[in-house]
Amino acid sequence: MLRLFLGIALPGLLRDRIATVLNGIPEARWIHPADAHITLRFIGEVPEDSAEELDGQLRVTRFPGGPLTLRGFDTFSTKRGVRALFIPVLPTPALLALHDKCETVCQQIGLPASRERYHPHVTLARFSPPATGRVEQVAAANTDWPGGTFTPSHLTLFRSHLGRSGPLYEELAAYPLSPESGQTG
Repeated sequence: MLRLFLGIALPGLLRDRIATVLNGIPEARWIHPADAHITLRFIGEVPEDSAEELDGQLRVTRFPGGPLTLRGFDTFSTKRGVRALFIPVLPTPALLALHDKCETVCQQIGLPASRERYHPHVTLARFSPPATGRVEQVAAANTDWPGGTFTPSHLTLFRSHLGRSGPLYEELAAYPLSPESGQTG
């Protein structure tokens, strides 16, 4: 079984900018800057033959592209506290069209529809147990953090390897993005 997701890796300059903010909260499990990405569709655990079928379908699909903008900090929280600190990604029409196309391809090969509403972001840190206080202060102090804008050239099929210190991501394949919005095939 392979644990997979579709996403966009961030360019080096943006990863470097993110690396400068990854400290100051001792209870945080920070991401490694090289692993910073925008998830388009979490696939989950699938057999190898399903992964091959997905790769084949992705290779013949034309995906829309366009600029992506990261700005500010925010948190995913529960009643118990903050579960994750993240950078929001502006939900542009181009990004939403790309997400929808990824969802369609996954359903075409028989994967179940995603049950969660899409919330584009880059995770910075996770907290277990959930955190309070300092994390919310950091997010509030950085709501206008100027992350940056970039135009990705491709989306990536990632494999996630779970470990004690957090997940490690392996890039399995890349699929080009088309600059024309909405032109898919």
